Amino acid sequence: MTEEEWFRPIDVERALAFIGPKLSPRRQRLLACAWARAQPAFVDHAYLAEALRLAERLADGNPLPPGVVVWHPDIPGFREYCFRGQRHWYGNLGGLLDEPIHLGRLLAEFRSRNRGRRHPVLPTLQPLRDVVGNPFRPKTFDHRWPTADAVGLARGIYEDRAFDRMPLLADALMDAGCDDKDILAHCRGPGPHVRGCWVVDLILGKR
Repeated sequence: MTEEEWFRPIDVERALAFIGPKLSPRRQRLLACAWARAQPAFVDHAYLAEALRLAERLADGNPLPPGVVVWHPDIPGFREYCFRGQRHWYGNLGGLLDEPIHLGRLLAEFRSRNRGRRHPVLPTLQPLRDVVGNPFRPKTFDHRWPTADAVGLARGIYEDRAFDRMPLLADALMDAGCDDKDILAHCRGPGPHVRGCWVVDLILGKR
């Protein structure tokens, strides 16, 4: 794939096949969570919302709480997930808590869930591009740019999912001397942004 092709309206599967293996496990799981958040089921069903919350914690290195994974005593490899005292078959979660996570399988699961719906909600390229940026022109971050203000803003954006503050982050970076047009444009762009956004990750030193 070329740089020009990367920014064209290409299939999600094609973009994922190109860049997916290069993503860290953390970014792969956060990308999966971003796609899941667009699925109505992961908002409307309490156990799926809880699975999504735990998946985001898992991405940041926090293990699943004891008792969440329940292994079947008689069927090797068969597991369920227990949320608030109720068990749910692992297949209902679309692989969101799998270790390691399989993005291709998760994409197929979301497509299956939307098959036949009048208004399907299919995974899009935007979260992937927000996490990756331009893979052909990786950015380095000047050590002077992550000031206390910039880091504080970035941490708040990440933890609170407060992506409406991204333009403020651009202002803080400019005040710190950042003149990188791609970084500033990304902060001020329309988004949508997701956890794992490449600019926020650069500031926080996350991979």
